[in-house]
Amino acid sequence: MKRFVKKGTLITTVAIFAIIGFASTLGMRADAAGNTTTFNDRAKPSDYFADLIGVNVHLDSNLFNNTFDSILLVRLRELGIRHVRESVGTYNYYREGLKKISDLGITLNLITYITPSTSTRLPPLNDYIPILRQHQDMGINIGSIEGPNEYNNSRWVWNNAPAPSEWPRWLFNFTQSFHKTIRADNRFNDVKIIAPTVITYDGALRLAAQGPIAKYVDYANIHWYCHAYWETNINDFSPFCNYNKDLNRFAAPYPGKKIWITENGIPSIDNLNNAPENIRPKLLKEEVAAKYTARRLLESFNRGIEKVYLYEFYVSPLIPPNQLDAYFGLVRQDGSVKPVFTAVKNLISLTKDQRSDFETQILSYQIESSANYKKTLLQKSNGSFLLILWNEVPDSSLSGNPVPATITFNDNKRFDVKIINPMVSTQVVSK
Repeated sequence: MKRFVKKGTLITTVAIFAIIGFASTLGMRADAAGNTTTFNDRAKPSDYFADLIGVNVHLDSNLFNNTFDSILLVRLRELGIRHVRESVGTYNYYREGLKKISDLGITLNLITYITPSTSTRLPPLNDYIPILRQHQDMGINIGSIEGPNEYNNSRWVWNNAPAPSEWPRWLFNFTQSFHKTIRADNRFNDVKIIAPTVITYDGALRLAAQGPIAKYVDYANIHWYCHAYWETNINDFSPFCNYNKDLNRFAAPYPGKKIWITENGIPSIDNLNNAPENIRPKLLKEEVAAKYTARRLLESFNRGIEKVYLYEFYVSPLIPPNQLDAYFGLVRQDGSVKPVFTAVKNLISLTKDQRSDFETQILSYQIESSANYKKTLLQKSNGSFLLILWNEVPDSSLSGNPVPATITFNDNKRFDVKIINPMVSTQVVSK
């Protein structure tokens, strides 16, 4: 058995080792040297990762501000994204916007809208279902329909008043009825039903106590943030902050269901000194936010998360700089792109594939390093592997301090290995 050794560095961003060739079988073990570990991993189809990623958009503010065609659509096309999350929308101009997004080949996850005119804020199904049918008739590509967004959020749903005590029962009954109605209509046979979202762990427990709501959805659904949005410590800006806790608590009503993260984002700015003092403690530098976002996508993929919708794609100039929402986004308010846009675009470009319906193979390799490295192993339908490595440490710069690493690939022939830093480009850094 030949051993091909590739020496390089693991930096605190993300490095991709593009490997041409096939590996022989070798058992996984921890090497006696301590810092050397041998892996015998079966890859996952690389296109699965490209299909993981979605973005949130806000059509209303972009349509009113005339940035929809000039910025949002242009950047969506450039990013190469496949999935967009947006409200169902009930107006013709909104439907036209959804149709234009669909025409880019993008699949839509549509959120159930809130109706202030009803005591429950939930739309009557005899009004709601015809709207969905009209969307389909227009050629809007509905891949999934999501329950109400953050239904117990007093600010967004209940006009800054506390959510009524009956809200868990109302939400349970609506989800049950919606499932029954949608599944009785063969026009929606291929449309997935995504769970509603709530805020606060207590809210998730109260919803779970209403009954087996998991029976009425195809996927669990959570929102995950690291700033002081609900249960989070404002000072926790580690890359994964309250990730494990949020996954466990917010998905509690849906045991056995795979998870969609329909909102996750990091507010950022290029120069922290330019942010208002009341906002600055909640922001990260754009380069750091890009790095952390890439890691979050990879870690979520490793854990079997089905979809991650980044919050958000583009923030309208209508949002003033003294609001935290102005600092989310892959695209700045002037239409220029942040480093996170480049990172996500490159990851999609490198991992997308024409096929995912093939049996992946096993790659045998060793990693020798003192880094706290994480990894994702993918394979394309042409047989090439993508071994994605990153050093999982908090950092305040784009590149961080390089950590030496030696990777040994075990096989009976020489590998062609190319190293790529997707945080910067899709070009080969070294061979």
